[in-house]
Amino acid sequence: MKFFLLSLAIMSSMLLAQAQENHREATNEEKEYLLPEGGEEKLKMMGAKLARENENTLMEEALLKDLRTKGQLNDDQKHAYIQHLTNQGLTKDQIKLNIDEFSRKYFSQLQLKRIKDIIPQEKQKEFEIKFNELEKKDEEGKLGHDELDKELTKLYEQISASPVTKENELKMKSFSASFLTIASENTLAKKPFLYDPKSFSPLKIRVPKNFSTSYFKTRDPLCLNQSYIDPQVNDLKSQVDDITKEKKPLIHQIYFSWGYNRAYHSNTDVKFTTQDGTFTVHDAVGKDRPSPFDPKVYFNPTKLSIPQYNLEIGVMFNEKWGMELKQDHMKWVFDNKRPYELTGDYNRQVVIKNDNPVADWDLVRPVDFSLAKSKKDATWLSFEHSDGYNYLSLGAIYNQNIYQTKNKKFSIDSRFGGGAGLMIPKTRVMMHVDRPWNWEGLDNKFHIAGGGIHGEAKLKFTFWNSIYLQASTRGTYIKVKDALVDGSNARMEHIRPIASVQFMGQIGYQHMIGKKKNKKRTGIKPSL
Repeated sequence: MKFFLLSLAIMSSMLLAQAQENHREATNEEKEYLLPEGGEEKLKMMGAKLARENENTLMEEALLKDLRTKGQLNDDQKHAYIQHLTNQGLTKDQIKLNIDEFSRKYFSQLQLKRIKDIIPQEKQKEFEIKFNELEKKDEEGKLGHDELDKELTKLYEQISASPVTKENELKMKSFSASFLTIASENTLAKKPFLYDPKSFSPLKIRVPKNFSTSYFKTRDPLCLNQSYIDPQVNDLKSQVDDITKEKKPLIHQIYFSWGYNRAYHSNTDVKFTTQDGTFTVHDAVGKDRPSPFDPKVYFNPTKLSIPQYNLEIGVMFNEKWGMELKQDHMKWVFDNKRPYELTGDYNRQVVIKNDNPVADWDLVRPVDFSLAKSKKDATWLSFEHSDGYNYLSLGAIYNQNIYQTKNKKFSIDSRFGGGAGLMIPKTRVMMHVDRPWNWEGLDNKFHIAGGGIHGEAKLKFTFWNSIYLQASTRGTYIKVKDALVDGSNARMEHIRPIASVQFMGQIGYQHMIGKKKNKKRTGIKPSL
């Protein structure tokens, strides 16, 4: 084995020596040709950035190791850390971010050290078994979002509720505060940083001994005939370009829009499960309820969320594809004036219209639920998702440009998309029961009650490549399974998913990222 390693070392040395013999350092003219514009400076900046990040990591690891050994850091060590960040030319806000990240590393170290106290061994085993089961379900495509969320919540609550976690959080805050105090003193003078890009020595680029830019002097003045280019030279230039060329940003564009909608909903069967019985309203009709137009509401920043609104935040990864996070604030209000088929049982009297009143006080009367069923009377029941029927979703977007002026100050685009999301309604339920004056109910809190999918089509008119107006049609198909009723364990379920269509008008703003400069490169530079 030793002989093999020795042979390998000798062979490597011979190959390296041979490579050095066959190559030489590039001249300034050749460097200028091989490196794209600003390439040398970019390489230096890249080296400086990596050096800073590496030194920060090493210093933090050394401090944490010292902390594990001695149990505390002295002021000199803290001063040295802040001085190091100051020397790098970081602003106060950037130094604070570094301290926050360093403190989180310290907190993680504390947590891992006492993990058995935070989550007892038997509890760890339970979580391990449960998450193995969930992983198996996920592989089989049977894992529900609610089930995973429930287990993650349990784990988070277990960790958060531990006295050890609370103790470690206090230690982390104290740790962070001690560094922030030194940073806020602002008495440290910036010293020259070792890895200043200007201090980097000139780049040494090695090329084959027979390399020459004259390879590119051909009879074709534009060098369009690539057969004249020496493959070895062309390959070398490609590798250098790959290292130094500017990478395209992941995000091409970000945008934001706000608007209002009218929504139309399909009928649904609504099931109420309460401590007094379970009953169903069949073919329930739900309508939207747009706010009357009032400039003091629609154009008041503090009241924009009162009408039926739509909020979109999106990113485009290129000219064609992107993703959007959307909040659709629709409203769904039960129309209880219609006759409905009621099934099931409800062990309370309900108050309905009296067909034979003898006075004004006798216009309504309490009757058994069975009589309301026979009369198909649901006037005693009022419920609505009016604040609202909120669909929070994430989806993909495909963009197709239809028209654009030459100066690009106006364009028309069509967009198509689809996705999935959660239904988070704020449901108000009122029941007229037992006595004419007795209305019972609750305007509930926001609650994740179900989920759904959507598809959409948009027509977008953009001005000056920034402000845009958008007309949209969006269809949703949502299952409401677990809406709140009265503050108890009672629940309301829309047995049939609700199909809805929205017509929206929106105004938005978009911002381009990493715009390309209109600068043409020939790719071939003639030799002097």
